[in-house]
Amino acid sequence: MKSGIVGTTPTVGIVTFHKSLSYGGCLQAYATQVLLEKLGYAAFFVDYENPYEARMKSNAVFRYGTLKERLAAFAKKTIYRQEEYQRRAFEDFHKMLPVTPRSYSSAAEMDDVSADVLLVASDQVWSPKITGEVDPAFFLDFGNAEKRVSFASSMGSYTLSSDEIAACGKHLQRFDAVSVREDFTRKQIEGLCSCGVHIALDPTLQISAERWRERAIEPRVDVRNGFILVFMVSSAPSRYACILSELRARLGVPVVMVRLNSKKAPSVDHVIPATPFELLWLIDNASFVLTDSFHGIAFCSNLETPFAALPNISNNVRLKELLAGMGLEACMIDETDKGAAGSVDIDFGGARITLDERRAKDMRWLAAALGKASGCA
Repeated sequence: MKSGIVGTTPTVGIVTFHKSLSYGGCLQAYATQVLLEKLGYAAFFVDYENPYEARMKSNAVFRYGTLKERLAAFAKKTIYRQEEYQRRAFEDFHKMLPVTPRSYSSAAEMDDVSADVLLVASDQVWSPKITGEVDPAFFLDFGNAEKRVSFASSMGSYTLSSDEIAACGKHLQRFDAVSVREDFTRKQIEGLCSCGVHIALDPTLQISAERWRERAIEPRVDVRNGFILVFMVSSAPSRYACILSELRARLGVPVVMVRLNSKKAPSVDHVIPATPFELLWLIDNASFVLTDSFHGIAFCSNLETPFAALPNISNNVRLKELLAGMGLEACMIDETDKGAAGSVDIDFGGARITLDERRAKDMRWLAAALGKASGCA
C-alpha cells in the first residue's frame, strides 16, 4: 500500500497539531510517533494545518481583542520579540518530524494520502473551540487506509451541540477503534461509535521518565543551586504574583519562566524561550514547578517533580481528571492562598503505580487497534 514513507514496514499516518506553538502539542505528537515506532510501524505526520486554528493563533487578538489586548499583543510582537522567541523554541523541533511531502489545509485536498493506518492523535483535535468546527480532517474523513484509529483524542472541556453530535456520529462510524483522553469526551461520543471507547493516557504519559530524560537538553541558564520553574498557558502574572513571591522567599532560589516573549513577570529572574526538550530538562531539574498547564502537570507527575497547579481558566476539566486519576488532587491550589504552593508533601508512589498499570493497558489496546483490519479493539 502506498504511504507517506516509502518502504516495506507497515505505515501509520498521524493527524494532529504537529505544527503547534504549544509545548504540549509538540511533545504529544513526538510521543505518539515514538509509541508507534515501538510497535514496529513507520510513523509519519500528515502535514495538515487546520485553517481556523492557524488563523486564530496568529490573528485572534488583533481581530477580536479589546484595544488594550491588541496593544499588549503588538508590544509582545515588537518590543518583546515574540516571533523570534517562537522560532527559537519550535522551529528545529518542527523540522525534525517526518511529514508528508505535500501540505494540506482541508480534508478535501487529502485524498492522495495513503497508509496502512490513519490515526488521529491526542490533544484537543476534536474540540470545535480549537478547530472552528467538527473538522473532517481530524475525523480521518480522507485518504486510503485499512484502519482508522483514534488515539487519546480530546475535546478538552468543550460540550458538543446537537448539530455537532450528529456530525461526529457520521464520522465516527468509519473508525475501527477509538480511544479518548478524558471521561468527559467518552461520555459525549460513546453512543456514536460502532465500537467501545477506551480511555487512554495522554501519549506523553505513556513514555517513561527514563526515556524522556534521554531526550532532555539542558538550556543555557545558571541554575546550579536549584530553581523554581513557572510554566503557564492561561494565567496572567497578576494571578499568581503573590504565590510566586512567597514561594521564592521560602525556597530561596531563583525563578525561571518558560515564555514565548521576553517580558519578565514580577519575581522572575530568567525568561527562557525553551525548546520542547529543554522544557523537559527544566521540569526534571526544578526544585518546584508552578503551572496551570495540562502537560506541565503530566510531566511533573511523570518525572516526579514537586509542583502546584493553578486552575486553568479556559479548560480545567482535563486538569481535574488528570490529577484525580493519579491521586494528586491536593496539588491543585486556590490562587487566593499565597502560602498553599509547596505546603503539601507530594507522594508520587501512587501515581507511579497508576502510570505503570495504565501504560501496559494502553499499549495492549493500541497494539490490538493497529493489528485489526476491521472490527473494534
